[in-house]
Amino acid sequence: MLMKTYIILLFVLIYGSLSAQKPLDTLYANDRTTVSLFFPEPIRQGITGADHFVFTYNPETPQYLGLLKAMPGAESNLLVLTTDGQVYSYILKYREKLPELNYFIGKQKSIGHEKGLKPEKDTSLQEQTYRDTLQIAPNRKTGIIRLCQYLIRQDKRITSKRRKKLKLTLKQVVHRRGEVYVSLELENKSAIDYELDYIRLYVENGNNKKNASYQKILHDTVYTHQVPEVVRSKERKRFVLVFPKFTLGKQENLLIEMGERNGHRVMELKQ
Repeated sequence: MLMKTYIILLFVLIYGSLSAQKPLDTLYANDRTTVSLFFPEPIRQGITGADHFVFTYNPETPQYLGLLKAMPGAESNLLVLTTDGQVYSYILKYREKLPELNYFIGKQKSIGHEKGLKPEKDTSLQEQTYRDTLQIAPNRKTGIIRLCQYLIRQDKRITSKRRKKLKLTLKQVVHRRGEVYVSLELENKSAIDYELDYIRLYVENGNNKKNASYQKILHDTVYTHQVPEVVRSKERKRFVLVFPKFTLGKQENLLIEMGERNGHRVMELKQ
């Protein structure tokens, strides 16, 4: 009983403090369909503000996945704590027709840390470009930029992925000296502008559906070239990501993940 009281108190305090912060994202659910929420770290605890919203997760063996369902009723909220201490909070609403069935939640969506620490720094593309540029020695920067400019002009294609009138194309992967250059293009044929929140590259080992030894390793960039903050409706943008040198093994694949700021259109492209 004491633990439940503590959880509810924590929920009220955090939720109440959000009135002075940015608006919370809204999740929609109903009683016929299960909505999946994938968090960046395993879920340690989750609680809803009303009984007609049900959030289930594995409390004994923390996992990244949580499931959300709802019965008709007034809007409420959801508070989730992950094993790294990050806190996530959302508005919950019942809706007959759901806009999304799967939500992939990045760490930048955290509202703070349970110990009162500041939220992890928002890795917006503008900040990321500036930070990554600083990692390049001045005597090498010019050569790297020139190669990026050359790759931007090339009309090549390795593979592409379409989703909701968006098309993400992997144009080239070039190894030169100590770097790997990944040339990409994002085409937006939808009627809604696509504002980029993040773009990440992973190396996958194994099959996450069939192989218990599946691994997904994040690679950090050393430089980003012409990464757009927004791809307008009916617009197409090319850009290049530069990484420290790496090679792929026989069972390894590239996975490129792109997320939308204040939206749920997540693009995943595999090679």
